Amino acid sequence: MTVSEAIHALTAYPVPKGTVSLICAGRGLQADGELVVGRAWHLARADLYMWLAKAPNIREQEVAISFTSDERKALIREANSIYDEHGESGGERVGYVGENFNLI
Repeated sequence: MTVSEAIHALTAYPVPKGTVSLICAGRGLQADGELVVGRAWHLARADLYMWLAKAPNIREQEVAISFTSDERKALIREANSIYDEHGESGGERVGYVGENFNLI
């Protein structure tokens, strides 16, 4: 299985070929290369999940593919979990800082 095929296998959403190529290039992977599961692959998965979290809902004739707000949040959580596991930050964190958060 190629890296591109593996990325497309992660979702039913129609991810453009160019997006897959950019995700792969950003992680030093060859989209048409053989899949080797390792750090770069896992980070590419996280990048895809972040992309999906921001992807528009689509509808074509009788077929609709959409994400609820909860599904988008779950994609971001999964991506951040992968980033954390591999020592990277996802940049999509939002949270309560503390009692005096306005003073920061």
